[in-house]
Amino acid sequence: MIPDNILSALKRFYQLVDNKNISWFLSGSTSLALQGVSVSINNDIDILTSKKGSKMFDELLSEFCIKKSEYSSTDKYKSHFGIYNIDGVTIEVMGKFQHKLRNGDWSTPSQNNKTHIFDFEKMSLPLLTLEQELEEYKNMGRYDKVEKIKATLYKSKQISKYNDDTPKKIDTFKTPGNNLNFNDMSSRKKVFFEKIICFLSKELMI
Repeated sequence: MIPDNILSALKRFYQLVDNKNISWFLSGSTSLALQGVSVSINNDIDILTSKKGSKMFDELLSEFCIKKSEYSSTDKYKSHFGIYNIDGVTIEVMGKFQHKLRNGDWSTPSQNNKTHIFDFEKMSLPLLTLEQELEEYKNMGRYDKVEKIKATLYKSKQISKYNDDTPKKIDTFKTPGNNLNFNDMSSRKKVFFEKIICFLSKELMI
């Protein structure tokens, strides 16, 4: 469930950036909630983009700017980071976002990750897939989110499992009431029936 104030800010943000030839996608709790994960949403929206995209957001959201995009790093994260405020909701834009992996390396910049389009409230929102979100949160050690994403993925797979409409193969030879399907028989069965047919043919000719 998306809180009304988050939804209102998201709609306004979308109107400002849609069709502006800028690559971006939603991540974090807002993205998870939209995809059915049971998470609480803080009073913010996380946007991931490229380094170039972060500068474009500075222009598109100039009237809402709290902090212009600039390179920022900690021991866990680094990105070209900008902060904006739309109707009381914080919009955090992270260009070329990377986080420290458990092995000490840095992650691949997020704009190269797997995304999909999610249609919601007349918006076509680019989101990280849940599978990708799962890997991201694993690498960040955010196991509270990991378990919630796993639960959502498991639930969706169980539903699809019991709604499998794939046609099942039927063995004609073993189905009561059906004629023998000679093409489906094993080689030994074929030889056996060929001998019977040959024997009956000779008997009938006598």
